[in-house]
Amino acid sequence: MILHVTGMNMLSRCGAQFEMYMALGPRPPRAAMIEGSATHDGIEANLRRKIETGELLHEDEVLDLTRDAIISRIDREGLTLSPDEADVGIKKIVGGMQDMAVSLVKVHHHDAAPLIEPVNVERSWELDISGTAHKLAGRIDIETTTGIRDTKTTKIAPSQDKADTSDQLTMYGMAKTVLDGGKIDDLTFDLDYLHKLKTPLYKPFTTRRTEADVQALLMKISQAFKVIDSGMFMPTSRENWWCSPQWCGYYDVCPYVGRKG
Repeated sequence: MILHVTGMNMLSRCGAQFEMYMALGPRPPRAAMIEGSATHDGIEANLRRKIETGELLHEDEVLDLTRDAIISRIDREGLTLSPDEADVGIKKIVGGMQDMAVSLVKVHHHDAAPLIEPVNVERSWELDISGTAHKLAGRIDIETTTGIRDTKTTKIAPSQDKADTSDQLTMYGMAKTVLDGGKIDDLTFDLDYLHKLKTPLYKPFTTRRTEADVQALLMKISQAFKVIDSGMFMPTSRENWWCSPQWCGYYDVCPYVGRKG
């Protein structure tokens, strides 16, 4: 099988959710996920233009593209509304999603994009796992001359710790060194947060990785594949916040939640 870091994190969070994802496929994403993906679409287009021409898109262009990306993604992937969102109405919810994504991309366009010198965006990669039939795969958001950047949207105040402990950054760095050569110690990793406030803020954090970080991640990946191969998927505790109809797309079919009413 092919494992992405998002799948590994899902397996760590709730084995039952991972099992249902593998058996039933992805469920239509929630509003925050569509918002984040459309924000990435706008940033990718902006930085791709910079790679091609040395200049960013005009502000109106990148904001229109981001606004349209919300609708395009809903058309392709669907949209799951929470009960509260359904009460508000899909038209108003979608309008709010567009407003937020546009605000985030606008901040990135002014505060982050002019400082970034990209050499590649959305680079897909796939690695064989020696001695197994499994693969690791992913897409590196942004490659620069010095390393890797990743962009996240969040409602929670971001911190340096998130950058220092991100398995995603470690995995992308590991993949880059396998594909391109070099040492992970020589790479710089930047985690660019777009904080979803009434007036959004751009908060960048720089971090590094060592070979010890790679070895720790490889042990985690090995354990993940052992669990997958065993077919023994442990459900999370019902006390955890993500075990709810708001945060789990499989809550309505999960046999481990008991009474749902």
